[in-house]
Amino acid sequence: MNNIYDNGALMIGNVKDIIEYIKNDETLETWEYEDLLKDLEDIKDIAEIVMINYDNPMGYEINYWKHDDIIIEVI
Repeated sequence: MNNIYDNGALMIGNVKDIIEYIKNDETLETWEYEDLLKDLEDIKDIAEIVMINYDNPMGYEINYWKHDDIIIEVI
């Protein structure tokens, strides 16, 4: 996955790309995302694709897919 998708409630993309996006986006307040960045850093070595639900009333929720979850590789 070469893009980051965000529909206002969910963000999906490569975990490393999302980390860099959050760290480098000047419109985001980093202090609001410190816990999220920590959680993403914790899974970056095992996760390929991550989906963040940041519209969750109880905080954010992270779902991720690992390399082992690939069922068809499209070239």
